[in-house]
Amino acid sequence: MNYRFLSLGAGVQSSTLLLLSEQGYLPPLTAAIFADTGWEPAAVYRHLDRLAELTEIPIVRVSTGNLRKAVMEGINHSGNAFFDIPAFTKLGPTKRGCTTHYKVVPIRQWVRRRIGGKGRAEQWIGISRDEIHRMKPNDVKWLKNRWPLVELGMSRADCLAWWERHYPGIVPPKSACLGCPFHSNRVWIDLYRRSLKTPAGWREWAETVAVDERLREPGYPGTAKLEYPPYLHRSCRPLGEVIPELSAREDLQAHFDFDGWGDECSGHCGV
Repeated sequence: MNYRFLSLGAGVQSSTLLLLSEQGYLPPLTAAIFADTGWEPAAVYRHLDRLAELTEIPIVRVSTGNLRKAVMEGINHSGNAFFDIPAFTKLGPTKRGCTTHYKVVPIRQWVRRRIGGKGRAEQWIGISRDEIHRMKPNDVKWLKNRWPLVELGMSRADCLAWWERHYPGIVPPKSACLGCPFHSNRVWIDLYRRSLKTPAGWREWAETVAVDERLREPGYPGTAKLEYPPYLHRSCRPLGEVIPELSAREDLQAHFDFDGWGDECSGHCGV
């Protein structure tokens, strides 16, 4: 049997792969696996539910815990005093363990159980043509990575256009944890501006700011080994200060240049 699994982030690119398979443009998938960090925007969870209505391909949800809760407690995936997100300090970002331990590991564990001890499988990754710098071979022999969007020559914009043609009115959301330090200023500003419009948006923004502030609280166990205080924003300034300031400026385009996703080469996040 040919096992094909999709790493489903429930964002633009991975959602496109799911429905390209559903419609027969790509080979059939055994299952699509959503690794839930517990910290995605509400829009991602709503879209995930909608995807389940649009496809007969099994969508499986796996999890190794709530990432936001772990960061707030100041512990990493091993239960040690630290945190798994790549927060910024004056010496650069801290070590990132969130993708591996909250995305890669639970997906691999589920696939391994599904295919058996000696089985092999293909894993589809939602990296598009404009993100080929993120492509990376798998480090386990039994699971081979494949990037069908790159093979088709499709960019993220092409994926959005495909959705407009086939599923007009549905726009997949950006899939990434609310407090991911890899966010561009555009994403941070969008998150802040949503907070000014709806109670749900305000809750997501407030909970994210709370994480940023928690990183620098006196006695926070996660920073015991750090020389400088960590921040979610690359400016090493409090998120609740820098983003409202940027949002109020007129020359916003000058502040949209940073996007940290080039450093996330597993392809499990932001797709």
